[in-house]
Amino acid sequence: MLEKNIPIRVVRFKPKEKQIADTAVAKIVKQRDRFLKKYKKFSDVDFLLKAQKLGKRIRKIVRIKEKYKIQMKLQSTNPKSFWTTIASMMGIKDEEKIKIKVGDNLLENEKDIADQFANFFLKKVLNLQGQSNILDETLPMPFNGEYESFTIDEIQKAAKSLRSKKCYGKDGIPLKIIKDIAVKRPELLEPHLNEIGRNGLTNELKISRIIPLHKKGDKTAIENYRPIANLSSISKIYEKILLTRLLRETEGKEGCFQHGYRKHHSTTTALLELQARIARRVEGRSKVAVYSMDLSAAFDLLRPGIMIKSLEKMNVSAQLQGQIQDFLINRKLFVDLNGNRSSELSR
Repeated sequence: MLEKNIPIRVVRFKPKEKQIADTAVAKIVKQRDRFLKKYKKFSDVDFLLKAQKLGKRIRKIVRIKEKYKIQMKLQSTNPKSFWTTIASMMGIKDEEKIKIKVGDNLLENEKDIADQFANFFLKKVLNLQGQSNILDETLPMPFNGEYESFTIDEIQKAAKSLRSKKCYGKDGIPLKIIKDIAVKRPELLEPHLNEIGRNGLTNELKISRIIPLHKKGDKTAIENYRPIANLSSISKIYEKILLTRLLRETEGKEGCFQHGYRKHHSTTTALLELQARIARRVEGRSKVAVYSMDLSAAFDLLRPGIMIKSLEKMNVSAQLQGQIQDFLINRKLFVDLNGNRSSELSR
């Protein structure tokens, strides 16, 4: 009787694809994909810009929903769920143990391996610098002139421009936590950031936490790793404020031909400018030669003294010059290998 009235049905389910946050987001995704198809078909940049704008909107919605999920998990009465969420926010996870060859020996003690990495990374930079007769001049710090304070608005904008990452420096505070504080309660960070602005970064904030990342090849060969530097989270917000002020002071000034790390600039704008210059010379019946070069480890070889002289020529304020140089000099580093730290080394 049961089988006759309620027969057994075989139901086949399609494999679930990656779930989208909700129907509203799914609708925006379809709109973005349509604009991308039109861009590929007609090569109209307007379609690409519209697709990029929608992409930013999608990412923003997803981030908000992820934050909401985390808040719900933190309110859970289940201790396991609570501490798993905390560990995820702190970026704590089981790491693969690294073993390094030193001569014929295979090091397994992570503290010894961390020391080996620290010495290797530092020596690499020092070898690239070589013997230089250029002396770096230091500017007085703390800054004794008329001081322009960091505003609440500057702090919020700087924090919003940073990605919500789980990485952290020596202080152990993940960037996403400091970012949330700076966005929602910037008045809590304002006095600390202005103290740094007047007197410079403390020694603790100048220490970089280095994580060795395997590139390719034999995992026991130390030369197959590259360093990933993690700065203290509050110093990243400070750095972003300095960058915003630097761009504001140098924007539109003659002699500023940099296309990298500037808003509305890219390799495309650099090529267009180069093309325009060549075209002008050719039209004037002049000979043209282009000399291009690539600097190895350019950021590691940055000389603050040379950079400050360039900023002086561009009439950058004395306060900003001092803050930038203070940010760059007297740096230290240590390698963190699954919680095992090397000795701190000076650059």
